[in-house]
Amino acid sequence: MVVIFSILIIPLGVVSITLVILQPVSVGHWCTLCLTSALVSLIMIPFTIDEAVATIQLMRDEKSRHNTSYWTPLWFGGTMPQGRIEEKNDPATLLQHTWTEAGKDILHRPWNLFLIMALGIWVVAAPTVLGYSGQMADSNHIAGALIVTFVAVIAMSEVARPLRYVHILFGLWLIAAPWLLGTATAPAKWSGVIAGLLLIPLSIPKGKIEDRRGSFDAYLV
Repeated sequence: MVVIFSILIIPLGVVSITLVILQPVSVGHWCTLCLTSALVSLIMIPFTIDEAVATIQLMRDEKSRHNTSYWTPLWFGGTMPQGRIEEKNDPATLLQHTWTEAGKDILHRPWNLFLIMALGIWVVAAPTVLGYSGQMADSNHIAGALIVTFVAVIAMSEVARPLRYVHILFGLWLIAAPWLLGTATAPAKWSGVIAGLLLIPLSIPKGKIEDRRGSFDAYLV
């Protein structure tokens, strides 16, 4: 079920990112309902990535311990040695527990990722606020949308936290874009340069990792 859920959510999130980028670049207008739909799809991605990685680890563990194929645990599941089962049967207790854990999840997200999210929103909005168009505006719309989605959606997941380094490349592009693409307005030029200079150092802090994931911890740099 987790694998099926991952197939439904992760590709859908990628499509949502593409649709967000196409709105200002190809259509020339923003669609509120489309942005809302994309936001709902994207919010589910970090939680899905965590579960997908855990499922793959379980399948690998079952394969190595029982000398079987991935096919068997995929269909019949398995157990983790020294695992812990936590069951809450009362619906009211379950709902309260869910809200409590959700609140903790939000509070544990790294502060720098929220600042990067704000920077990405500004990069997207800058062409409208500062009044410029053309290649620089298209560059801002694409880069800003990718900055927001990589942070707000993907890098918020502890499993995908290393993807925050992708923002260093976005920062370098924002700094170089005014000279590579050309722009006649100083606000358009320095808005991108300042955003890029802020984005690069903000991409470095990893933030606190709350959960342990066995062998996968080595990749959480």
